[in-house]
Amino acid sequence: MRERAEIDQTAIDERAAQHRDESRYRALQRVQRRIWQMRNPGDIDHVWQTIVDSLRELEIPFDHCDINVVRQPGTEGTADRETMTDAGLGIVDQFWRAGQTVYRRNLEEEDIYRERARIEAQFGRAVRAVIDVPFSHGTLALNSAQIDPFTPWHIEILEDFARALSDSFRRMEDLKQLEERNRELEREIAERERREKRQQALHRVREQIWRMRRSEEIADVLERVGAGLRAMEVPFVFCGVNIVDIGGQLRASVYSMNETGEWTQRETVGTPTILSIWREGKVDYRRDIHRDDPYGERVRFRTIRSLLDVPFSHGTLAVSSRRPGAFSDEDVDILQELAEALSEGFQRMDDLGALEERNRVLEKEVAERRQAELELYEAKEAAEAANRAKSTFLASMSHELRTPLNAILGFSQLMQRDQGLMVGQRENLAIIARNGEHLLAMINDVLEISRIEAGPAMLQEDAFDLHGLLEELEELFRPRAHERELLLLCERAEDLPRYVRTDGGKLRQVLINLLSNALRFTEKGGVTLRIEHGGGRLRFEVEDTGIGIAPEELGTLFDPFVQTARGPSIQGGTGLGLAISQQFARALGGRIGVRSRVGEGSVFSFEIPIAEATGEEVQEPAP
Repeated sequence: MRERAEIDQTAIDERAAQHRDESRYRALQRVQRRIWQMRNPGDIDHVWQTIVDSLRELEIPFDHCDINVVRQPGTEGTADRETMTDAGLGIVDQFWRAGQTVYRRNLEEEDIYRERARIEAQFGRAVRAVIDVPFSHGTLALNSAQIDPFTPWHIEILEDFARALSDSFRRMEDLKQLEERNRELEREIAERERREKRQQALHRVREQIWRMRRSEEIADVLERVGAGLRAMEVPFVFCGVNIVDIGGQLRASVYSMNETGEWTQRETVGTPTILSIWREGKVDYRRDIHRDDPYGERVRFRTIRSLLDVPFSHGTLAVSSRRPGAFSDEDVDILQELAEALSEGFQRMDDLGALEERNRVLEKEVAERRQAELELYEAKEAAEAANRAKSTFLASMSHELRTPLNAILGFSQLMQRDQGLMVGQRENLAIIARNGEHLLAMINDVLEISRIEAGPAMLQEDAFDLHGLLEELEELFRPRAHERELLLLCERAEDLPRYVRTDGGKLRQVLINLLSNALRFTEKGGVTLRIEHGGGRLRFEVEDTGIGIAPEELGTLFDPFVQTARGPSIQGGTGLGLAISQQFARALGGRIGVRSRVGEGSVFSFEIPIAEATGEEVQEPAP
């Protein structure tokens, strides 16, 4: 019987424990449901009442229950449901920070926090036991007039409720953060929509500005500016574009539009306000001209209180309002962006105008150039025709002159062979022969220059004896030098090749012409022919100690039919020798240069490429 009684008692105890667990579970569920309905700290009273009811249902022996909510780090002070006095704030904060349940079983025996007197004074009754169970945002606190009334089971229930409170407060914080984030997103979306709306309005204004070709189209631009300002909610009554024209006198073209979209235009002379703001180049915001009127505008604008002018490259963009301080910093930014767009548009319009003017100038220049080219072509054709006629005439006349001249020279040579001639007769025949030879040389020069003008001199390369050519030139000119009592020298480089390949005939003619001129214009001293060799090239210099050439004559020295100032007085000639020599030198691959000082002499030099040859290649002894 005794064993059966023990079994029955065990069953009763188990049923009681099960009942307690079910009651504990139902109470916790009820508290959690109420807690999860929290949306803000003000809902804590409903949670508190649910906890109190659940504790009484579970027969937990308490006299008073509090939910002490501690403010989070970064805020000041501690919040409680409404029962805690300032003196208890520090203790609650201490328990909350410790994060562990603090059970004071008997305040009569041990009051380590010195709280008994304060609590009894607060509630007006005896308090023997106090327990604080921390949660995420404070403590769940119970007190009782009994000594050590709370069992471990009671404490477990309180800790369950505390955990539910922690979950709820964290959820409430998450909801709060989510709501704040939603508000931020709404603000961001609104700001983004506002920016997009602003950018679209600015884009439309810019499009209209960039379509502007003439200042007369400013009305269309002003209409778009006004529409853009309204779209961007700039609170203007009048907006205007003031175009400054500095030409002769200071004036401005004022284009204005009211809030209904009607616009007017007027010309003003001597507008100091617009010109002053434009010259200053800074935003000028008169927030209330009834209080501060720097330009004396109140008389003109009786109903206007605030004005804003933003300068751009060609004037100012202006808005006005009947309200003082009507325009925000954002409005100023919008006006500045529009002013920048106006600057770009007007500068582009100026550039287009300048480009069109430049195109007109270019078209005129092209037409004039074409006309000049046509005239030049016609003149060139006429000159070439005249030159061909001249060459034909010279060639014909030269042949006609050379035929009788050859007969004269031939008869004079025959007559000179007559042994019975007297001395005077021989001298006269010598004069005839000498002048005839000179005339024949001039005729040959005329024929040669005619051939050159008909086409460039052609190079006819052959191998020849260079040493033999130089010796021939010495033999040819030594009698002339001796006759004029001049010294004739020929200085050759030691490595000068004997046989070379180039146009020997043209080289011979160039050297003959240069030596002839040197002897002709030298009265005392001498003439030196100098030849150097190196790098597959020959350098020739003809130096004399003659009368020299004036600097101003050097530029035309190699032109056909040109002679120096003293040339004709010394000895006649055609003025073709140097021109022919320069053409031949270029055909040979060189160019004749000259250095000269008046009264000291001249040096004519040129350098030509050559190829060395062998004796077997030489057909004739000398060219």
